[in-house]
Order: sequence, then structure tokens, then C-alpha cells
Amino acid sequence: NGYSDKQLNNAVAGMKSQMASQSNNGSQTLSQNQIGNIVDSQLKQNNLTQIINNNQRTQIINLLVKIHLMNLL
Repeated sequence: NGYSDKQLNNAVAGMKSQMASQSNNGSQTLSQNQIGNIVDSQLKQNNLTQIINNNQRTQIINLLVKIHLMNLL
């Protein structure tokens, strides 16, 4: 509640883009901390820091870590 689909879609797209860039399109492993920083950056950029709670943030990070590791296989 309190956000638009566009905000969330932009944040997710930004997260994926930053992860690809920072990992050289999947050739380098990103740490959980790096992914957390990407999530925080995109939440801030899309004005979602007051909307997404810490539990939701952690779930997003955990999901992106799993996706990132699967892409490295």
C-alpha cells in the first residue's frame, strides 16, 4: 500500500540492471552485502524506503541472491 506498480517495476528493473552490470553480466559473483546495497539504492531511487519494511527488504535480497547464484551455474 502507498506505492505504484510503476515504482516497484522500476525498482526491480534497476536491481536487475545493476546486478548485471556489477557482476559483468554474471561472470563475477556478487556478495549478499553488494546485492543489499543494490536493493537499498533502488528502493531509495524509487521512493520506496518508507514503503518496503525490513522483512520485505530481506526477502527481496534473499530472492535476488538465489537468482544471482542460479545464473552463475
